[in-house]
Amino acid sequence: MRDFEKELIELESDVMKKNWDSYGAAAINKKVINGVREFLNNICIVPVADGTMQIEVHSNGIDLEIYFNKGGNVVDIYEKVEEIK
Repeated sequence: MRDFEKELIELESDVMKKNWDSYGAAAINKKVINGVREFLNNICIVPVADGTMQIEVHSNGIDLEIYFNKGGNVVDIYEKVEEIK
């Protein structure tokens, strides 16, 4: 299983500097990294009554649901993003 926190920590030291890709990329802002971290920490795996599963994320005005069928394939994605003011 992937360790997203470890990946973020490893990336953080590299991408917070300008030109991190050697092609002039802008530095990634700490707020962006923290937003990604919060999003990933809100991922839930949910069983569905018909014998399938879905992944859900509900964070900062975002609702994202990804449904998997009995064959293990993604068959539906629901998203709702509230406007941030």
